[in-house]
Amino acid sequence: MIFSNDRGTLRKMYADAWQKSQAGKPLTALEVQIVDVITLHPEYHADLGEGQLQREFTPEHGKTNPFLHMGLHLGLREQIATNRPSGIRVVFEQLAAKRGDAHAAEHEMIECLAETLWEAQSQNRPPDEQAYLELMKNPPDDVDFIEVAPENWINVGGRLGKQLRFFTERYPFLIHGLSLSIGSPAPLDEKLVRDIKSFMADHGILMYSEHLSYCGDNGHLYDLMPIPFTEDAVHYVANRVRRVQDILEQRIALENVSYYAPTDTSMSELDFTLAVLEEADCDLMLDINNIVVNSINHAYDAHEFLRRMPGDRIRYFHLAGHHVEAPDLRVDTHGTPVDKQSWDLLQRAYAQFGPVPTLLERDFNFPPIEDLLAEVRQIRDLQQASTRQAQD
Repeated sequence: MIFSNDRGTLRKMYADAWQKSQAGKPLTALEVQIVDVITLHPEYHADLGEGQLQREFTPEHGKTNPFLHMGLHLGLREQIATNRPSGIRVVFEQLAAKRGDAHAAEHEMIECLAETLWEAQSQNRPPDEQAYLELMKNPPDDVDFIEVAPENWINVGGRLGKQLRFFTERYPFLIHGLSLSIGSPAPLDEKLVRDIKSFMADHGILMYSEHLSYCGDNGHLYDLMPIPFTEDAVHYVANRVRRVQDILEQRIALENVSYYAPTDTSMSELDFTLAVLEEADCDLMLDINNIVVNSINHAYDAHEFLRRMPGDRIRYFHLAGHHVEAPDLRVDTHGTPVDKQSWDLLQRAYAQFGPVPTLLERDFNFPPIEDLLAEVRQIRDLQQASTRQAQD
């Protein structure tokens, strides 16, 4: 398959093949492949019309370059036809059988192709064929769902937006907010809530969770601050949560957060959390690590806190590592492996609530991916063990 290096000539090749096909004219073997790819992408048909072939497709425009995308399809098909690199045909056949859709399999593989080409270009070296094959052979099958912060992705287009959509079309996604500031004295950011609603609809997001905290007052503190544990705060926060749920037209889940210097302890953290959940009639995203951190920092019984959590409101768990600052001080960092106390409490949580979906959090100090997947597999092992014990 030989293409011109001239952008205009390449694009005209697509347009001409499509026009010939629409007119019922005979096609060359290459044109048959081009038309097949175009047919599978109806969203690109308008880009083949007169006056469109010189259009620029930059990240700022938030639209994938259709000619680049279709070109990757054609390049991949040539690799599969010639089995170069050796073994790619078998990879494609296995992936197509697994997905039940050859086009979906091609999309997964061209993401690997694009990543390999980008790596080669950025490092000024030939593409690594072996790494390319390994990337396609080892998709993250250990991962059942993925969580992202919506604030990092709302209105993101171009290459990054396309990469996000690649994953949201293939995996269940949840979003976990960072800046709603549900306990803030500042007015509720209803524009953010509506943006989140649109983002969820655009990507088929399953649910939204937020922190039971605040992070600003007409300015962002870039930290999660504890809400005063008072009855007035319960009513205030619950009212704001209900408003968020009304806008989203669905329930949200609040996360129990780590904290270090409470501002008012008229109520306990436990009673405050339970009261907000009840009055707001919302769900709970239970962070196992935060229970461990807070129980050490504030000297309470982690098992008793867990025992009193309302199982009918729990949507999923968070699990992460923390930093040991001192024997009586832990800092929730998400930057270390999960410690034994959190694993033990997670096991107890499964015994109490069943194999609740669990998300492993890691924000920095990233180890090799295999180390993270080993922790994910340990989560699954504990879930399966709890299921077996319940059946005995």
